[in-house]
Amino acid sequence: FDRERYVATLAETGFTHVEINGLQAHMPMEDSVQSEYYPQFYTYTPGFNHFVDTPLTAGLIEVKLRQPRSSQAIEIIDQTKALAIENLGIDNPMTQQIIYSQGIIYQTYNRFGKAEDFYQQIMSTETDPPSPLIRKTARRLAITQAELGKIESAMSNFEKTIELSDKALGKSHPISLDSMFYFIEFLIHTNQFNLAKQKLDDFKSRINDDDSLRQEQWRIFSNQLSDK
Repeated sequence: FDRERYVATLAETGFTHVEINGLQAHMPMEDSVQSEYYPQFYTYTPGFNHFVDTPLTAGLIEVKLRQPRSSQAIEIIDQTKALAIENLGIDNPMTQQIIYSQGIIYQTYNRFGKAEDFYQQIMSTETDPPSPLIRKTARRLAITQAELGKIESAMSNFEKTIELSDKALGKSHPISLDSMFYFIEFLIHTNQFNLAKQKLDDFKSRINDDDSLRQEQWRIFSNQLSDK
């Protein structure tokens, strides 16, 4: 972790202050994901764009009480992305994160076609090695395509999510196990029981003996597939 680069990046993106680690700890109070950095403290201070206008968020703060919540959320995220592209560029990591958030908001309000477009836009920027954002996006894309009934595309992206997680984090990492869990759930819901059983065997082989949550998930899936 390069402290000077971290502070410089905050300054370049508009921050004027940096919060100090009040815990005075050398690491976060929870395990982090490999290659990702989490600030080493918890804070209840509002984010820089919550209550204060900045050049990036100017005009977005006023609340539109008469507007439905879905329309309000979509309008704000659309405007935020447009401003990010204008000020930072489409390839800036912050812009890519905003596009990811845009996909989540559209997905939340059942606008799956647009959400798929946003996720695919992020996937088109994939690098080697893939960034954590690419891993997250692949899973979101798979779930969205499942909602759209694009079974083959969804399967491909579920498999990609597992592959990326396994490579970056290891097969027994919680994120890798989550990826397996969602894929098996998808296979059961689409009546692909034989493949679901194969993946469940793989899931079982990854689980540590003391992982009670995953053991319970395996048991539930086993019961669901017992007569299939």
